[in-house]
Amino acid sequence: MMENHFLHHPKIHPLRGEIVFANHKSLIRGIELKQLAFSAALGITIGIFPICGVTVLLCGMAIALLGSLCHAPTVLLANFVATPIELRINVMFYKI
Repeated sequence: MMENHFLHHPKIHPLRGEIVFANHKSLIRGIELKQLAFSAALGITIGIFPICGVTVLLCGMAIALLGSLCHAPTVLLANFVATPIELRINVMFYKI
């Protein structure tokens, strides 16, 4: 019984001092796959906006407007993943 109790609580890594989750399902508990897919698509779509630094603000506004319709960590992670694409688009605009 005690073993299951500790699976859903974060632990602090002894060497790095960062929080480590023993079970990643605790991060997405109660979230539907449609909501995760929508959040990832929203984050990538906003993340390729070709002005650096504005994408985080746009994601924040989208999260505030949509509220419980999107999963905020997924939107921000997808935005972060789309950053190399955004930078490549910016290079193409600068060449014009």
